[in-house]
Amino acid sequence: MKNIFIVGIALCFLVTLIVPTAHAADVSEMQRQIETLLKQIEKINASKNATTTFVTNNPNLTITQFTDNQSGKPKITLTAPTSRKNQFSKSKVSDPIVISWTALNVPASTNVTIDLNTVKSAGPIGGGSAQFALPAGDSKGTYKWDIYGEGRASAGTYRVQLGLEECSKKGCSYNAHFPGQEEDVELYAQSRSASVKITGSSPVPVATKRAVITTMDDLDTANPTITGTTVPGVSTVGFSIGQGDLIYGSGPITVLNNRWSHTISEDLRPGSYTITVYVNNVKADEKTLKVK
Repeated sequence: MKNIFIVGIALCFLVTLIVPTAHAADVSEMQRQIETLLKQIEKINASKNATTTFVTNNPNLTITQFTDNQSGKPKITLTAPTSRKNQFSKSKVSDPIVISWTALNVPASTNVTIDLNTVKSAGPIGGGSAQFALPAGDSKGTYKWDIYGEGRASAGTYRVQLGLEECSKKGCSYNAHFPGQEEDVELYAQSRSASVKITGSSPVPVATKRAVITTMDDLDTANPTITGTTVPGVSTVGFSIGQGDLIYGSGPITVLNNRWSHTISEDLRPGSYTITVYVNNVKADEKTLKVK
């Protein structure tokens, strides 16, 4: 918009300067310069309106790049759901929550973070969080938070807020806030929050746990392999092991065919340990393990 404004001023100045003293040759030259300026304006408008689809591997996520031609600090605006004070957007349990945003001046290696915080839950699955890598520059995105995608919440009231956050040094797919392996990352911007009220009951059974631990209670090795399962749609899990204090964190574990496993790289002394598995930084299951 700034460039278009400057070109417009130049055009007006050019006409004011030339017209009063214009001869035939001057008029022809003026027309040529005006045509050149108009082509520049068309080019700027074309670049502003051009869009490019950003490739993602998530069927519930759509990101489209565009050029806004505005400089400034990173900014993210929540465009859906929308709500005013003491009012709520509404959604049915059977439908995804559609979350949309516009992000401007995004630095390279940046995630959009989505936080769905529970205000009042009426079911077994509460809020959660998700993160996705964004292209640098300007883009618009839509994410369909589905029950079998990234932890679709049960009936209740939730607050949605977005952020632009620096990616982990280990990559944008790594959760920099995983318990026991937290990493300092910069928060570039946050959106306002909006509330969504989810009503009804699910037409399909809702799993009370998005991930469970299936490892036996008693183990004969100091380096056991921890195994488990998940509901459909969960792509990564992580777990921590504690004995009063946290002594081990797995980091992200890829889920294949709703199953996951991870071999502990540190020797565990004989004794009892509490193992906790997380999905999107939310506790999903906990179990006591005995190492002989």
